[in-house]
Amino acid sequence: MCVLSCVQLLAPWKKVFRAKTEEEWAAWMKQMFVAVDVLEGGLKECSKGKGCFFGGDSVGYVDVVLGGAVSFVHANDMITGGKLFDAARTPLLAAWLERFGELDAAKAVLQDVDRAVEHTKLKLLGTWASPYVSRVKLALHLKGLSYEYVVEEGHFNNKSELLLSSNPVHKKVPVMIHNGKPICESLIIMEYIDEAFPDAGAPLLPADPHDRAVARFWAAYIDDKLVPSWKQAFSGKTGEEKAEGMSHTLAAVDALEAAMEECSSKGKPFFGGNTIGYLDVALGGLLSWLHGTEELCGAKILDAAKTPLLSAWARRFGELDAAKVALPEVGRLVEFAKMRREMVAEDELQLLGFWASPYVCRVKLALHLKGLSYEYVEEDVFTNKSELLLSSNPVHGKVPVLIHNGKPICESQAIVQYIDEVFPDAGGVTLLPADPHDRAAARFWAAYIDDKLLPSWVHAYRGKTDEEKAERMKQTLAVVDALETAMEECSKGNAFFGGDTVGYVDVSLGGLLSWLHGTEELCGAKILDAAKTPLLSAWAQRFGELDAANAALPDVGRLVEFCKMRHFDASISNHIYLCTPRDQQHKLQTN
Repeated sequence: MCVLSCVQLLAPWKKVFRAKTEEEWAAWMKQMFVAVDVLEGGLKECSKGKGCFFGGDSVGYVDVVLGGAVSFVHANDMITGGKLFDAARTPLLAAWLERFGELDAAKAVLQDVDRAVEHTKLKLLGTWASPYVSRVKLALHLKGLSYEYVVEEGHFNNKSELLLSSNPVHKKVPVMIHNGKPICESLIIMEYIDEAFPDAGAPLLPADPHDRAVARFWAAYIDDKLVPSWKQAFSGKTGEEKAEGMSHTLAAVDALEAAMEECSSKGKPFFGGNTIGYLDVALGGLLSWLHGTEELCGAKILDAAKTPLLSAWARRFGELDAAKVALPEVGRLVEFAKMRREMVAEDELQLLGFWASPYVCRVKLALHLKGLSYEYVEEDVFTNKSELLLSSNPVHGKVPVLIHNGKPICESQAIVQYIDEVFPDAGGVTLLPADPHDRAAARFWAAYIDDKLLPSWVHAYRGKTDEEKAERMKQTLAVVDALETAMEECSKGNAFFGGDTVGYVDVSLGGLLSWLHGTEELCGAKILDAAKTPLLSAWAQRFGELDAANAALPDVGRLVEFCKMRHFDASISNHIYLCTPRDQQHKLQTN
């Protein structure tokens, strides 16, 4: 009987915190007090008048069953401001609660009350303008769930430790924290809310498996097709790029018009039918942005003449109480978007480079890893350097040069560090380690690559005699052996020099990867040998599979052909020089 009363106490306790109205809350609280009264009588009966524990003088089965909920009983008192085990109403339970809490076993096992209180809360990390955060807000309001909203003020340049630790993969909002556990990605969070709180409000996902699959398909379509094309229409650098983005956007909207007809079960008001569903929330989170498109992009996305079903849906959705609470005001959003566009326009990046340069490849890698867009200017570095290059790098007159807001930065290592410092959160990637010692170690090995690996490799390829080439290749392989040790030290058993993610040393060595792979054909020696340097060989394979590497590194075959051609040109030049009369050779040297 007492065990049953424990269950009767805990079941309505969960409902209390999901109640959507005061009447509902009061009804569940009443059920809880009924269970408490039964337990008071049970304690008197089971303790056989001794009143210490349900088990008599010692703790028994019922004490353990109820004792597991002690922290939550205290949490209930803190949250509601009342007393569940009130000394005036249930004196035996009140005394039991105090005695049980003093047991060594209880102190060792029971959850801290403050933490228990915290675990009863839903916490949402977000920014006001994010359509993905708006989705989660919509789901929470539609479900009638209360939550603590934590604004990530510095989402663009100063993300909180809570966000970074809660979403270490993407480092982005939204993140919902429930029972101390984070859930990331808006569509995943919506499904979690629907599954974790099935009795709160109407279900978001359809009950039928096929309908559920269809809803997920179209939600993914919104994120994969509508959002990227809309961003291109808004942020494109040229008129052509913006027009192409808008064309794709309108095509995606046409497809969603057809989806509305299919999913809404022929004429019902929402994608979910008569009630708001998963797909409504997925698209509804973008509604303020879609309404602002006319002023931002000069085009009307939700046009009653072209997409009558979506236009009517948007009007109905916008009138919902949840939408009024969760969605940002369109005018404020438009001003914010214009300000962000101006800020991005000021952050123009231009890279002067040469396709085969490993130093230029480093900078490209850093830019791609950070997800930064830039204008690339190919330089004729051998015969006709541009005035822009010569004026931007008057000391060396070499590539790479990165021009940011009109100011040039030269030397690949300096540029990579500059990118990491100026765009610390871009792409969710940090190249230099946070720890000062690890940062110093990374800089040491990056300098070692430039000071030891590159000179010996160049001479191994360009040496005038076989003996000189062999000696330089020996030096190169000794440097590679040292880098094998560095890989073991810096990676600490993980995939990259930077640990789990690509770091500064990875980029420094990665820029040379195509050259290193081409060495076997160019010099007759294999630098990255799995038998001799297994860590570096595995690293090279992983690094080469990165999207950034595929975008930034030159094709090995093309590089080999280029080197052979340059070597042939140098041989011809040397032959011409030697065949030229001595009194004319100085003219060749000055040209």
